[in-house]
Amino acid sequence: MHFRKIMLILVLIFTFQFAQAQCWNLVWEEEFTGTSLNANNWSYESGNWGWGNNELQYYREGTNNVSVSGGTLKITAKEESYMGSDYTSARIRTINKSDWTHGKMEARIKLPEGQGIWPACWMLPTDNVFGGWPNSGEIDIMEYLGHQTNVAHGTVHYSLGGTHTFVGDSYVLPSGNYNDAFHTFTIEWESGAIRWYVDGFLYHSVTEASLGINPWVFDEKFHFILNLAVGGNWPGNPDASTVFPQTMEVDYVRVYQQLSEIEMTGETYVQPGEEGIYTVPFIAGATYHWTVPNGATILGPQGTNLVIVRWGANSGDITCEITTACGTQNVLSFIEVNPNLFINPAFENDFANWNTPVNGGAANFSISTLAPQEGTKAARVEVSATGANPWDIQLQRSGITLEAGVTYDLSFWAKSETAGLVFPVFFVKNQAPWTPYGNASFTTSLDWTKYTYSFTPSLTDDVFFNVDLGSNLGVFYFDDFIFGENIAPLPIELGAFSARQSGAEEVLLEWSTYAELNNDYFEVFKSLDGLDFASIGKVAGAGNVDDLQEYEFVDKAATRGMNYYQLRQVDFDGAVTSSQIQAVEINLKEKVAIYPNPVKEDLVIEDFEGGEILIVNLEGKVVFKGHFDASEKLTLDLSELEVGLYLLQGVGGVFPFFK
Repeated sequence: MHFRKIMLILVLIFTFQFAQAQCWNLVWEEEFTGTSLNANNWSYESGNWGWGNNELQYYREGTNNVSVSGGTLKITAKEESYMGSDYTSARIRTINKSDWTHGKMEARIKLPEGQGIWPACWMLPTDNVFGGWPNSGEIDIMEYLGHQTNVAHGTVHYSLGGTHTFVGDSYVLPSGNYNDAFHTFTIEWESGAIRWYVDGFLYHSVTEASLGINPWVFDEKFHFILNLAVGGNWPGNPDASTVFPQTMEVDYVRVYQQLSEIEMTGETYVQPGEEGIYTVPFIAGATYHWTVPNGATILGPQGTNLVIVRWGANSGDITCEITTACGTQNVLSFIEVNPNLFINPAFENDFANWNTPVNGGAANFSISTLAPQEGTKAARVEVSATGANPWDIQLQRSGITLEAGVTYDLSFWAKSETAGLVFPVFFVKNQAPWTPYGNASFTTSLDWTKYTYSFTPSLTDDVFFNVDLGSNLGVFYFDDFIFGENIAPLPIELGAFSARQSGAEEVLLEWSTYAELNNDYFEVFKSLDGLDFASIGKVAGAGNVDDLQEYEFVDKAATRGMNYYQLRQVDFDGAVTSSQIQAVEINLKEKVAIYPNPVKEDLVIEDFEGGEILIVNLEGKVVFKGHFDASEKLTLDLSELEVGLYLLQGVGGVFPFFK
């Protein structure tokens, strides 16, 4: 008896510890309410190219094969001719809208039936960190063949030694069929292990050790896919017994995470003075508290799962402390503040964020650790055969947006093993007609040499940055690219200068500099018409420094209406340079109280001075508009708004709130 008591205690302790370790927080849910597919969560994939499985359907966008009603999603396969296919269906996914690393993924689904009917709820990697399929993995939460109505399958796909490999198992219902009623399909996915459940019954699991893959590719972001295929390699094609239409009906898709798995989203590489939105998942009943590095400012709203931050000059962690019934967790994200628009400018992360296209000739791109100009690494390009054009061999960056009228500066270091090699650099439109917006040509030497140039585009456009190397045989080295809005040299361009209302009759001016050469002081000028400026104060400069400096000045005599500000730097030698003009409209009292947040039905605005109010969703659509008289307590009925995040405008700023 004593032994049995000890064993019972041990079992209870183990069960308690396991329950604590598996404390799940609901962080995302798609309940399919309303009458249409939620475009904030889902996007369509379309086409009839067989999808790698010799499938027969054409996946269509829109309501022909997808509907939402009665709280469920219906994906319907139809026998109909469309774009060369004999069947239509739909495939939807959450890529770049709801992407996850680890958690409990759960879907409640009622499945169709019939030979050649192949529905699935599954996940694919969002970024393909390890290469295209199957190298970066695939997680099948549920697959089902319509001619085996009591069998569901759970599988992972991956590459082992360069060969497509998959490991799966199936669950046979003890009674009934999957097309008779809804069933719940679940995976518990953590670092090093994935487990499959049907209606809470564990039937399959894999671990890092059991799969024998290194690295464990399932530690990256994956997204959901829901689709209903017709025909294909696995189920075979429909036959005379198959009845159409067939419908896959989904009650919900949910994501649960442990506190230790929760991640923060938001830009991690920002410029001084830039504003960014940072979020963690919304958890019902949770409390949130945000902290930011010195010099950064939380613009609001503190206490929710979203915060808006204006960055100063300092890099550091933004932290959200989350407390739920499962405990308390600090979720951190390191933010690098840098006026350089290029991430990984000095190749310290090898060729991350760089492209190396070779469309003619021959070249080898590698990372050199032998005497780099800066840091520990530099890029090495050996051109062994020239191309027909200079651009046949390139060191390239993509994802750059130039703004019309803004002056940009580029600097970098280069050398070659043979002196006198000529190479051009271009900023060029990222598609035909390949419009150039800035270009220059340089000649190499045997020693590290710094190259610089500036340009001002006449149009706003998305561009590539190209270093064209296809015209010369030889070995090039590159390091320490710096590109941004007038950052070579700073501070005379004052790229981070900003102005905002900070009180009833106050405006706070803030600016930062990346380097100061011969700087004596800054002088603040003000205008009420944007034309005639007068000095309202001076701020001493740091003199001669080569790191980021932060400054501020408060105008305590701001007037109602528009106030225009310009910052001028005066050097010891008397040279004067000016910033762009900043405009601030003063139209309200110092503080307007807005509550509650989140709001259920009514939103209250205290001390409203009158005027037009707009409420905009995150897609930029105006969902509420009205003109109201001044009121000590204005109440807006927002009961008709859908659940989500909104921006309130017309109350002296932009205020985010949740519904």
